[in-house]
Amino acid sequence: MLLISTLITHPSDGLAFYDVTKLALLEPVATVALAWLALAANQARTRTWLTAATATYALIKIVATVPELTEGGSLPAFLTAMFGNLLVVAGVLTPVLRPLSRP
Repeated sequence: MLLISTLITHPSDGLAFYDVTKLALLEPVATVALAWLALAANQARTRTWLTAATATYALIKIVATVPELTEGGSLPAFLTAMFGNLLVVAGVLTPVLRPLSRP
């Protein structure tokens, strides 16, 4: 969803974020890489810090997508970016909220 949001054209100017810079494709890759590191961490302290960093980064990106709706006038780009970041937050926080099973 994050990758798709960079490819959606805004009706106000007819440009997508990908049209402005090709580096826009790296932003979703960086988000997923940070989330993957948070989920793959073995030590509890490392997992906690990476989970907090990933959740904070994704929540800041949700706030940063508001101009896509207000200035760009693109509801589809706003919703895909917002839900994509919410999925990242949910995916990272789910193992933290789940109780550990005991054999």
